[in-house]
Amino acid sequence: MKSSPELIDHLCTDIGGSMNNLKQVEQAVLKLSPQEQENLRDWLENLLEDRLEMTDEFKAEIAAGKADIAAGRARIRRP
Repeated sequence: MKSSPELIDHLCTDIGGSMNNLKQVEQAVLKLSPQEQENLRDWLENLLEDRLEMTDEFKAEIAAGKADIAAGRARIRRP
């Protein structure tokens, strides 16, 4: 099982060292094993979460999500 930096290196190598095209990245991700895809997803989720700021818009999205859950409009995601 590769760590996240190794996965990124693997992806870069797979697409010729340049990730300038989303289609190329998508194709490279499809070549990963299911476990590597899970690891990549975890890494990407952490990366995106770290970039979030508590803006008024983000706070409104959280409030809307809580309201949806309270109203029974929620989808449960299980790994």
